[in-house]
Amino acid sequence: MKTDETAHDRPGEALNQTIAKLKERNKELNCLYAVSRIVQRQHHSLEEILQQVVDILPLAWQDSEHTCARIVFENQAFKSNSFSETPWRQSSELQVKGTLAGSVEMYRSERGVEKNKAPFLKEEKELLEVVAGNLGKMIERRRTEEALQKSEQRFRNLVENSIAGISIVQNNRIIYQNQEQEKLLGPLPRKYILGDFENIHPDDVDAVMQASRDIQMGKIPKSDLDFRLFPASDARDKRAIKRVFCRVIFIDYQGKESILVNMVDMTKIMELEELLFMQDKMASLGRVAAGIAHEIRNPLSGINIYLNTLENLIDRPESRPKVDQIIGQLQSASRKIESVIKKVMDFAKPGEPKFAPTRINASVENALSLIAVTLRKSGIEIEKDFADNIPLCYADSHFIEEAVLNLITNAAEAMQQMETGKRIAVTTRVEGNHIFIEVSDSGPGVPLELKNKVFDPFFTTKNDGTGIGLSLCHRIAQDHQGVLTIGESALGGAAFRLEIPIRKELFPR
Repeated sequence: MKTDETAHDRPGEALNQTIAKLKERNKELNCLYAVSRIVQRQHHSLEEILQQVVDILPLAWQDSEHTCARIVFENQAFKSNSFSETPWRQSSELQVKGTLAGSVEMYRSERGVEKNKAPFLKEEKELLEVVAGNLGKMIERRRTEEALQKSEQRFRNLVENSIAGISIVQNNRIIYQNQEQEKLLGPLPRKYILGDFENIHPDDVDAVMQASRDIQMGKIPKSDLDFRLFPASDARDKRAIKRVFCRVIFIDYQGKESILVNMVDMTKIMELEELLFMQDKMASLGRVAAGIAHEIRNPLSGINIYLNTLENLIDRPESRPKVDQIIGQLQSASRKIESVIKKVMDFAKPGEPKFAPTRINASVENALSLIAVTLRKSGIEIEKDFADNIPLCYADSHFIEEAVLNLITNAAEAMQQMETGKRIAVTTRVEGNHIFIEVSDSGPGVPLELKNKVFDPFFTTKNDGTGIGLSLCHRIAQDHQGVLTIGESALGGAAFRLEIPIRKELFPR
């Protein structure tokens, strides 16, 4: 009879065990739900979230009154109430971005451990791993958000304190601009992206209007745009005109395609550049004046001496030969002054170049022919290397000959003090749409501190030089829309390179 009663109670016992297991699973699900809600609390600090999680963890374990929890994260420990370490422990690693950053630990007290029974359930271990995984992802997300916030704050600080005017455009609407941009273009809202057109200088309005239309149509105008404007605060004060440099580019801002408009007030910089340019011109003018004075002083001094001597001899018939000699010297001094004045006039008001299709190699060859005898008598060896593929160039052949002749003469004069090893190399070549003529020598070269001065009028290091030759070469290069540069020669001296465009588009069709 007793046996039958035991058998009869077995279904009830199994049901109770099932209910107990379901209760445990329910506690675990409630724990996961609670943890998921806690980790989403954006207004709570990371420390607050970890403490809240550690407080609810024991509630999901069996015999929760004898269970405690601890979360260790980056040298910080967050503990539940009445926490104590015991030999009965289970834990799961807390990983952030694949790196071990701590652990989530559960402990059971001795009173909560039954004999011959495991202190923790298998499901509790799985729950612990899920919680640790969720915490790791939450921490990773928080760190990423914090980094983004710091980066955005740094970016905002840079933008707000930038000396450049910065604005951001989305859907043809200006959604942001810093204080510097507001100073230039006025406060928001503003109808036009690049400012109200009545504040733009009349000569620049068309270009700015076209750029604004291109921006609104989704086109990017030319990368750089320069224009003048009257700042919004000084629109009626024409003396307050600003020169601005503007750059417009596409960017991604907050996940949307946007346009970044940068503006820099270049007024002071350009004023300083103009001032430096003027100072440089005044310095050049001073050198010109000193050169003219030097060139004229000596013949004038001679004229005065000759005139005093002539005054004493003019009434003496026997002094006629001497008088004739003095008159000849006066004429020579006068011609010297006239020559200097002519050179000044030639430089100040050169003749207009007569452009025509020109064979550059022929012009260079003609210049070499004119000076060949002089070079041979001076013991200077000439090396020629003319490219065969040089096309016709739109140039003034006479001016090209004069420039090459001056460069060769300058190279020859630089080697006057040399006994041997005098060499001059003249080469021509074509690169792209430009032709290069190079005259290099084996002389002493040009010191670095003088390279920016050698093209100034009347600047010379020679005792008997006028300082006009290289300045004329420089002027001829400019007349041909080219450049004249100076560098180091493979022969050991200086190398002057004349670069001029071919300009095929100017040839008659």
